[in-house]
This record gives sequence, structure tokens and C-alpha cells, in this order.
Amino acid sequence: MSFLSRCLFESTDRRRHILQDALTVSKSCDYFQSMKPNVLYTIQVSRSNQRNLDCRWAAEAPAGHKISLTCDKVRLPTSFFCLNDRITVSTTGRTDLRDGKSYCGRRQFEALSVSTKMTVALKTGAITLGAKFKCSMKTVIDGCRCGQVNRGKIVGGMETYVNEYPSMAGLIDANEKRVFCGATIISSTHALSAAHCSIGREISSLGLLVGEHDTTKGSETPFTKLLKIASFTNHPTFSQETNADDIALIRIQNSMTFTYGVQPACLPFKFRKRTFVNTSVEALGWYVLLTYCWKGATEFSGPQSNVLKHVRLSIVNSESCTSKQICSFAKNKDTCQSDSGKQQN
Repeated sequence: MSFLSRCLFESTDRRRHILQDALTVSKSCDYFQSMKPNVLYTIQVSRSNQRNLDCRWAAEAPAGHKISLTCDKVRLPTSFFCLNDRITVSTTGRTDLRDGKSYCGRRQFEALSVSTKMTVALKTGAITLGAKFKCSMKTVIDGCRCGQVNRGKIVGGMETYVNEYPSMAGLIDANEKRVFCGATIISSTHALSAAHCSIGREISSLGLLVGEHDTTKGSETPFTKLLKIASFTNHPTFSQETNADDIALIRIQNSMTFTYGVQPACLPFKFRKRTFVNTSVEALGWYVLLTYCWKGATEFSGPQSNVLKHVRLSIVNSESCTSKQICSFAKNKDTCQSDSGKQQN
């Protein structure tokens, strides 16, 4: 049985141009579109009773844009968890659809890409009552979004989900080949870390690790990248003796691309006068458990965790530290030496 797939794009003056008009009997049909601003692209399947169909439409927007998808005419059989006939959308553009969300039944839905790519797929089962849908795509300017948390060796900490905290980063020394400090992404070219992390290190050997979860694996996330550091600027009044103003600004050589697993944190411009005392925060890091972090409060060492962990702590009043520090605490929980520069959300 043949299947007619039309991918149309429509300009603002309502003129239509056929991108793909393919009559195919293949069980696999893939299409790709490099999108332009101010153009409406349409994916349309008028009717298909073909079994075991697996078609994908992959699109990519220009830099600085995202893809907005609107599907207002979906007519598919309803099934449990949409396991039979379904439309699946990957907002990260993964063509294997591992992170995709599936839709079925008679419905409407919208989706926005995480970065410049999106993939839409139609799959029918061994028994199908017929598939029909119409979706439109357009580019939208990527506005400033920060503080994204993707929910679906810290003391007392629990392992995070993969890429749950996309603004988390780590500092790598090429001479040691390990994460020795944490960092927080704040823009496409900058990150924050602790000033003492640069002591005794050559900037030319340092890299910023982003999009990571398990430092021993390379397959659990596709977003991991190691970026070359161009400069490491410590706070001008940083004191190594007292740890006052222990903060540094990191600049990378080339800008990073924001994805599902790499996003900036929000800076607290609106909270300059707040002390955050008694506020609960989330601390992140790749390091040790309590029994190893403090052995009788004398040994500051222990094994490194391979996976990113998080723990909830509370901000304590300034009387417990100094006016130039923010101190956090929770019973039997803490962060450890190499968690320096970590995030507190």
C-alpha cells in the first residue's frame, strides 16, 4: 500500500512550495528541512492505512532561533500510553527519539525545541485503523531562558537524573584528567567557580566540562562537551587565608551551544538585599560521602563519585560565617573539597 507524504512550507504571502512530495512504499521515510525565519512549514499526512510505518521529519532553525510546533489536526487511534499508532516529538532533535514525547488519539498539542533542532515522527503498528495529522513549524527567536531543571560527591547526596541540572559544569585539568572543581554556566561564554580552584594550576591546561553526568561513561548523555578555557579571573579581594570573596569568572575560548543538557543558571539580580537565611538550597557535585569526607573531623578526603549528586542544605545566618560568605548546613550532610565552585540552587 502506498503512502503519500507531503511536507509543505508556506510563506507569509500564502504562496505554497512543495518541499517533499514523495510517493513511497518503504517502511522507512525520512525528510530534513533547513528552516528560514518568517516561513511557515507544514507536515501533513492526509491518510495512511500502511502498517509498520516509521517516518521522521527533522528540522533545523538558524542560530539564535528555536522551532515552534503546532499540531492542531491529529486523528490517530487511541492506545494505552500511545504504544500503537503515534506521533513522537523530540524537542532536542534526536532522530532516535530516545527523549521523545508521544501523542495519539484526536487531539491538539504544541511543542518548543530546546535549541535549534526538532524531530517529528509518525509510527503505525502491525494493525492500524489509519493515521491522519497536520502540523506546522516556524522559527521563533530564542529569548533569554535560565534556571532550567530537567526533572522527569556530595555528603548524604543522592544521584541526580541525567542532565537534571543543565547549568552544572566541572573543571578539568588535562594533567590529572578528572573533575577537580565544580562550576556554574551563566552565559554561552562564561561560568562561575571558586577562586581557589585556580591556585597552582596553569590556565592553558584547564577545560570546562558541560552536559556531563557520569564521568566514566560516554553514552549516557549526548550533550557532554569539554571546552577550552581562555581566562580565569578571581575576585580582586579574594583571600586565600580567609576564603573571603572566593569566587571567579571563567571565560571559554568559543561560545557553547545551549541544548537540553547545557543551559545557563539565573543570576540573582532581583535579590541583592536578601540574605537567604533559612532558605533551602540544592547543592551539586561529583564528590564524596560523609563517612569519607570527615573522619573524626580531621581527614578531608575520600573517593570521588562518578555521577553527579545533589543534596538539600539550609542557608545559616552570617554570625556562623562572615559577611563575605554564604554558609549552608544540614545535619549529616555537606559538600566536600572538590565540590568547590558547585551550584547552590
